[in-house]
Amino acid sequence: MIKAKKKYGQNFLIDSSVIKNIVDLINPQDEDKILEIGPGLGSITFPILDKIKKIDVIEIDPDMVNFLNNSKYSKKINIHTNDILKIQDSFFKNFNKIIGTYHIISPPRFSSRFVILIIKIRKFILCFKKK
Repeated sequence: MIKAKKKYGQNFLIDSSVIKNIVDLINPQDEDKILEIGPGLGSITFPILDKIKKIDVIEIDPDMVNFLNNSKYSKKINIHTNDILKIQDSFFKNFNKIIGTYHIISPPRFSSRFVILIIKIRKFILCFKKK
């Protein structure tokens, strides 16, 4: 069993009704180029892939990358193993929907720089979870 790592600010979404609501909000369409930041165990990724053919994800945690690579959806996931804060802004122009779910309280080094990134790219569907 994979455990959430505090250093990455991980938390795993397991409530199926919340997952359904988020996927409905994202409204994935075949023509969408979707990027998910921090897919973790695929709770949002996999239901999206039931509706579209391919998704790109950014995942920094090697355990999560291994999990995704060994999932039944692995051929439909393009994994970018990188720190989101180190990716050039121009990379995000390739996508029309950028998604992620996060705790309201996340690692300080991540939060402020990430909010600035979201403001810059202006096409982000972000769901915050209150602990």
